[in-house]
Amino acid sequence: AGLWRGEASVGELAEPFAEQVSLGVSNLSLRESLRQQSLVDALTGLHNRRFLDETLRRELLRAARKQVPVAVVLLDVDHFKRFNDTFGHEAGDLVLRHLAMEMKRSVRTSDLACRYGGEEFCLVMPEISREDAIERCESLRLAVSRLQVRYGGQPLGPINISLGLAWFPLDGEQMDALLHAADLALYQAKRGGRNRLCIYRREMDGAEEAPSS
Repeated sequence: AGLWRGEASVGELAEPFAEQVSLGVSNLSLRESLRQQSLVDALTGLHNRRFLDETLRRELLRAARKQVPVAVVLLDVDHFKRFNDTFGHEAGDLVLRHLAMEMKRSVRTSDLACRYGGEEFCLVMPEISREDAIERCESLRLAVSRLQVRYGGQPLGPINISLGLAWFPLDGEQMDALLHAADLALYQAKRGGRNRLCIYRREMDGAEEAPSS
């Protein structure tokens, strides 16, 4: 029997349903894409501070359950202002991108490399021995010092980084305490002449603020 006037065929009903499903899937994809963008630093392609905050807390809880160590490193580019002042901000951005690439080459799949803010970066290395953590930091420092970056046909000159290393659970069991310890160690690296790694020690507490870059 034919359809009564006003009745819709199965095909006619299916079309708007399919459109709704497609729209829903598109919205989910868009939301996920926007979420990813909100967690990734656009300049360097590394995860950003927000992602670090979300992930490091979980990592420390997991490490506490398993009773395994975590190395937390803060690092930044020495005399970074020189690149911006001498060659312009685009050259400074180029330096940061090259540093990010070296960090990506240096990390294990289980490690977390983030842009912490400005020219400062954070590296989280779970379940790693103290000796291996120090070796990885030194390897990264040397790799960066060998970079030969050019901007507008001009070499930008030597690029060096200073690093501060703190240790879970020895130097702190909470994220904020660990990051603060790593920051104090980074300050010590700056005060000690830059282009070096310093490991947090209790006597660093109460030190004055770090010099810029």
